[in-house]
Amino acid sequence: MGPEPTVEVCALKYGKRWAYSLDIDDMPVTNYTVSFPLLSGYHFTDAPPGVRGGNRKPFVGNAAVFSSHVNPADEIYNSTLLCWAQIQEMCKAGWAVANHAYSHADYGLTEEQMRNEAYWNQVLIAWHTSNTLAPNYFVYPSGDTAYRPFLKDYQLLSGGHVGEPVSNIHLKDFDWTDLKRIFLDEDEWSKTDDPYHQFPDPIQDGDVVVDITHGMDVEPNHPNRIRWERRLSMIQSLYGEGGADDMWSASIDEIVAYDIARRTAAVDISDNQLTLFLDENAPASPITLTIAGIPESVHLEAPEGGFLYRNKDVVWVTTPSLGGPVGSPLPTPNVRCIYNGPVTDLDWPDAIELAGVRVLQYDVEKGATLSIAIVTLNGAVVEVGSCGASSDAEWKLFSSVPNKSPWSAKGLRVVGNTEAHKKMEIWVVEGEASS
Repeated sequence: MGPEPTVEVCALKYGKRWAYSLDIDDMPVTNYTVSFPLLSGYHFTDAPPGVRGGNRKPFVGNAAVFSSHVNPADEIYNSTLLCWAQIQEMCKAGWAVANHAYSHADYGLTEEQMRNEAYWNQVLIAWHTSNTLAPNYFVYPSGDTAYRPFLKDYQLLSGGHVGEPVSNIHLKDFDWTDLKRIFLDEDEWSKTDDPYHQFPDPIQDGDVVVDITHGMDVEPNHPNRIRWERRLSMIQSLYGEGGADDMWSASIDEIVAYDIARRTAAVDISDNQLTLFLDENAPASPITLTIAGIPESVHLEAPEGGFLYRNKDVVWVTTPSLGGPVGSPLPTPNVRCIYNGPVTDLDWPDAIELAGVRVLQYDVEKGATLSIAIVTLNGAVVEVGSCGASSDAEWKLFSSVPNKSPWSAKGLRVVGNTEAHKKMEIWVVEGEASS
């Protein structure tokens, strides 16, 4: 018998050399109407570099959202911002949602405030997208990296901010919570008018190139759109389909999960059998292996749900996602929404453990105040929060968790409710009965 084949875990999925992603911050509706369809017109393939016949894959990115201002799926209060239905459609096409803090609060915050911002945005994103998984990617609001020490407590494995040079997974001091992004907002980008602004040249093995903008221009002939098209065309022609095809475009959720999982991977190949081991705490992810030394005469089949490419005696195998779909577990405590309806007083036959109340208000008159109170187990009415006027459509949040124990309540009282208060949600710690 000849020598056993050799096997290696690829640094990036599909055996690619570097990764590309795009962040659209602050959920402009143009993320859905412009950026989403624009990126879908640029492609790479899932074949390893130098191997033909791969399946086309579109460029994708990340919608960095703060849930306080996302429109409901069924009603649009601010036509300049995304709604959950649009976000869901993008997620089905390979985009991901990044946690951008619940209300985009930044700088000068207390630990409790930052924990509240990170936790509740995780909850809302999971509830409105997969309902079982949350993001692993946090975009620091306005670059406020003071959030960093608390990310891991909410299964946020990465954090992005504007900075140079681009991040590289092979660097000794690489840290996913210090992910660098290339700032391409029009006010700054137009000063250089360079479509390839800050794009690394040459690309290094292991580079993670993340462009960031707060939106692309809606007009096809606007210099901003032309610049974006030239940048994306350059990336595709040099590194994607039709070029070296050595890039992987994916959401940061996917790239992070793959990188962390592959670092825990161990492979045994003996007696004509290959076994792949991952740490039980590794995030769910596919894994790509390169196996060298398999004669072309040997017939191989891709694993169920995965795929296989070969070039002479070298084989690349990509598994299905190991451990389930890509994404982070729901943050604790686990909560769920038991009421979504008009803003009104409520009573429950049995006490509930109240985690939070959200109220959607729009165009509230100046000077108006809305107060939320709970009815305690002994019948006392205790105010738990209040908010003032807001001309924007905004989901105001009154919460107990994650910083305090949930409120034990058998009723809810609303004071100052007007026609400007459109909807209300009641969130309880998991296991409570619905109203």
